[in-house]
Amino acid sequence: MLGRVPQWERRILELTGSDPETFEEAIERFDEFDDEQRSARTELNLVVLLGEAGLLERAGALIEALDGADTTTAQYARWLEAAYLDAPTPEEATAMADEIHRELPDDWFTDTLVRRIATRVDDQALQSRAEAAIEARGRTLLMRVRLLSAAGAAVLVLSLVVAWRLRRSPGGARVAEAPLPPPCGFITSLIRRSCAYAAASLITL
Repeated sequence: MLGRVPQWERRILELTGSDPETFEEAIERFDEFDDEQRSARTELNLVVLLGEAGLLERAGALIEALDGADTTTAQYARWLEAAYLDAPTPEEATAMADEIHRELPDDWFTDTLVRRIATRVDDQALQSRAEAAIEARGRTLLMRVRLLSAAGAAVLVLSLVVAWRLRRSPGGARVAEAPLPPPCGFITSLIRRSCAYAAASLITL
């Protein structure tokens, strides 16, 4: 999805820190989870990231560890093995895709896992459905990023306009009889608050 975004917009996303994570960055974030944050689902997500990044040796080690756990994690291991290690039969792939959609929430990891299984057995229909879901989710996320980035930019521009007007006010800006802080400090404060607002808005994604 990001590849279809104009170069100037990609640059803005990079400057505002709202460009998508790379696989390496996402893997590093998962690696920082402590024991309380880890679960069978987070391990599944990590294996998907590793598999998509081509780190199959580490992915295989995690799949083997999941396979020796409880029923749910063993089921996850079976899906992951089909996606990144030993290809299933076409019948198994179809059954697994149904299981995955039934057991997991609709998100990028679910669709990517199904897409990868579909590619192992050359199931064009299943692969197309998974890719369409990923594409639709990407469009929605990109729209949210655009709206939040625009909101942050609008707050920043408004802050600069207010600061400029205050700086030009005769005798300095006052509220009742009390003078406001010097314009430079006020501008800095407004810019910091605007940047904090934009950052907080992007975190809510």
